[in-house]
Formats: sequence, structure tokens, C-alpha cells
Amino acid sequence: MRPRKNRTQSTGKARETTSFSALVPRNFRLPARFNAAVGRNADGKPVWFLFDLIAFWEFICNIDERMHESLSDETYEKLSLGPIIDGLEKDWPFDKKFMANVQKSYKKALRDIKAGKTRSL
Repeated sequence: MRPRKNRTQSTGKARETTSFSALVPRNFRLPARFNAAVGRNADGKPVWFLFDLIAFWEFICNIDERMHESLSDETYEKLSLGPIIDGLEKDWPFDKKFMANVQKSYKKALRDIKAGKTRSL
């Protein structure tokens, strides 16, 4: 019996962690209250992205809006991120306990990633 291949790659330690908004064009920046970070390697290239739920929602809404502005209606309907956005919005407003857990989980994930403890697909 052959050993199973590991299908994951280590994210490794990022040399620098930066706010997501510091690295993207102005029209994709997120408000400061949203948690989104980017880890960069020694060459300054992104090696990971981390969004909390609300930051991710804001980011994909922004992408969807840009797609709507630049694509024909027919193409937009085929490629729209609307179903993902609707899935996130279906349970809103979230209760305070859930949002506190989202914030806590984001901070733990950020600590783990910075320490090189996580793995990605």
C-alpha cells in the first residue's frame, strides 16, 4: 500500500502582514473597521489573504458592482456573484454573539497564519 500524498502546501511564515486596503487600488479598499489582511513574502508578493465574514461580503459586493458596470447584461447574469452575496445576506442581521465569534475566529486565524501553523489547499 502506497502512502497518501499530502495535498496541501504550507503557507509558511509571511515576512510581512499588511492591511488588505493598503495593497489594492482605491476602488477596492475596505473601510478600516473591516478585518482583512495580506501576508507577503520576502519578495513582497502576496502569499495569503484573510477576510472576516463582513470584509469578504464587502469585497465580493465590490467585485460584483464592477462586473455589472463593465459587462453586458447577458454576460453579467452568467457571471454574477449575486448567489454568493445572497447566501451571505440570508441570515442578516447577525446576532452579537455570532459577530463576536467571527471577530475572535479572525484574530485566531491571523495569529496562526503569522506563526506558520496553518496549511492551505
